[in-house]
Amino acid sequence: TELPDGDAVVKYALGRLVKAPWPAAAMVTLATAVRDIEVPRAALGDLVVKMLRKLDELEPQALPALLYQLLLLADGAAKSTVLREVGAHFERLLADGTDPDVVRAVQGDVCVHIQYAVKQDAALGAAMLKLAKNGGISLTPFSLPMLLSVARIPRFDAPVAACVVGAVGRSLVAAGYKASSPWLAEAAKLSPEPAARALLQQTVRASAAAGWDHLVPSIVSLASALLDTPPPKATKSELTAVADADDADAAADDGAPAGAARLPVAVQTAALGRELLAEAFRLHEGVRAEALELTFSRIVSRSEASQAWVSFLQHVVESQPLV
Repeated sequence: TELPDGDAVVKYALGRLVKAPWPAAAMVTLATAVRDIEVPRAALGDLVVKMLRKLDELEPQALPALLYQLLLLADGAAKSTVLREVGAHFERLLADGTDPDVVRAVQGDVCVHIQYAVKQDAALGAAMLKLAKNGGISLTPFSLPMLLSVARIPRFDAPVAACVVGAVGRSLVAAGYKASSPWLAEAAKLSPEPAARALLQQTVRASAAAGWDHLVPSIVSLASALLDTPPPKATKSELTAVADADDADAAADDGAPAGAARLPVAVQTAALGRELLAEAFRLHEGVRAEALELTFSRIVSRSEASQAWVSFLQHVVESQPLV
């Protein structure tokens, strides 16, 4: 009888492997072994899907190594699925009562593994950036630190900052629509998404935790990009309005100052950059000299956004006088 060719043998073996029961603890070793074999993409896709379905059976500490292997195994279309499923897995861990400190530590390790994977495969970083720009990856408590981690690679620093600034702008526009219409606010509850402002604030605060400190340079770059948003006309009065709103007791659901959603998006964007950089300034001593240098360079060069940087300087002087 005629012997089957090598591709047929591999396809048959992988088909049996996908159908066979195996413990979640074996997934990392299995994924590593499969990468050493030339496997048809369709068969690989089935294997990746099965591994994603078994995430809840996996010890949290094993997740970073598995995600690294899955990103290398998955094709371009499946990478977004892998990232979304891992993000949903983190949400389930928190909903199931897993210690938030454990989840945060694992998430920090995952971000470091993703950064390493992108260093090994620049095409992976380009694919992730494309997904983020096209809406394949929305801003979530997982995807935001993931993108900021990738931004530590110099070639991705500016593109990631521009991508996140764009997503923040879209989020602020949506918040403005909801603030202007009770009907839209009610309709938006049907497909809730985390508010960009709250996500950014949460990420900056988490950067002071173990395993997240590598995000600090990317946070400074992002805050600077937000502050550099070209202002609309009447910038001075509107920035004063934002400052007044900051001092108000009332706040919106996403943590924004009351009434801020009705201000121009450019003003809100710069104000958010000011908040993030001021928080990083407070939490990280190493940020302070760089933040002041950035401020003075914008003022001396008469940058278009220099008024926003003056506002940042005023804010840190008033809120952190001893520092």
